Amino acid sequence: MLTVTAELAKQVENITLAALYEKYPEDFVFGPIVVTRETDYVDGEEYLEIRVVFDGDYKKLDPKWSLFRHIQPGLLEIGLDGLPSWLYCEKSEWEAGPPSD
Repeated sequence: MLTVTAELAKQVENITLAALYEKYPEDFVFGPIVVTRETDYVDGEEYLEIRVVFDGDYKKLDPKWSLFRHIQPGLLEIGLDGLPSWLYCEKSEWEAGPPSD
């Protein structure tokens, strides 16, 4: 079972931020990076979800650039060998919170 401790989340956040700022040194402000354990509803497999909150022009994100390819070596170093899921969330949406019913 994958346990996301505060220490593990911080390590993943640091790895992720380093890769993002290497790719986008001036176009965005990133953070928070939210790391959670999720379970695939089809096969029950656990995986890491990395939610990247950002402030900047969404159109400047490169759809061909793979975050995973750039963070995988760092994740392997800290013992994470699975394929994480990641998504980007605009800061304005993050601050607004979940939609109300």
